[in-house]
Amino acid sequence: MNPLELENISPAYLWIGRHDVIIEKTVNFLQKALCPNSGGDHCVTCQQIIQQQHHAVVWLTPEKQYTLEQLETISKRISFALEPGNQCFFVLQHADFLTPACANSLLKSVEEPPNGYHFIFLAQRADRILPTIVSRCVVQSFASEKHTTSQHPLFPFLVQSNTDPLAFDKELLVSKINERESIELLDDLLTYWVKQYKKNISEKKDNITDKQINAKITKIIHVIKKAFEKPPMPGSGKIFWRNFFLQINS
Repeated sequence: MNPLELENISPAYLWIGRHDVIIEKTVNFLQKALCPNSGGDHCVTCQQIIQQQHHAVVWLTPEKQYTLEQLETISKRISFALEPGNQCFFVLQHADFLTPACANSLLKSVEEPPNGYHFIFLAQRADRILPTIVSRCVVQSFASEKHTTSQHPLFPFLVQSNTDPLAFDKELLVSKINERESIELLDDLLTYWVKQYKKNISEKKDNITDKQINAKITKIIHVIKKAFEKPPMPGSGKIFWRNFFLQINS
């Protein structure tokens, strides 16, 4: 019998946080649900879960945005009834990149999945999830202080002063940043600059230079928040980030 009984597992979860944090949360949860050893990292079952190869877990991630064709995997799998006591989990990574059409196609299955089927939606931003999906999920947010900087190659150009525009443009062409990566980078930038602002305020510096720095940080935070309101459309990433770079350095 599994450590997590079926009646204790909700049909759908929505976990919000940094991707690495909610992936770790998901793996731990699945280990408790599927591993007879209650989640020992060294057993075969747990290793299959960690490597995303367990037969009872379907991992999905969008290349840019989810497509209806990609979600056919769910409809095909869920059409088969599970043996009593068995479970199957659909893990939708970057669920904030579900288009309205894709999200709507899942509503019935998420609200009333057949016995043993469960959904786990993972996202960095809850405000990009369709409210009808949110209302059907147990929602939880996870904060992390582990990472204060981004691994994206454009990040250093957007947090350093006196950045060479030509160097930035060269890296922008090489990176081929897409819409999903753009949203993640904006999240990282917002986290970084908010922390910088709080740090400066906590140090209670009151000279003219520090006031100017705080004013510049406030401006950058404003630019980032406005960028969230109009994220890049498919194929417009380069133009989006060139304009963003000019705005924060004007």
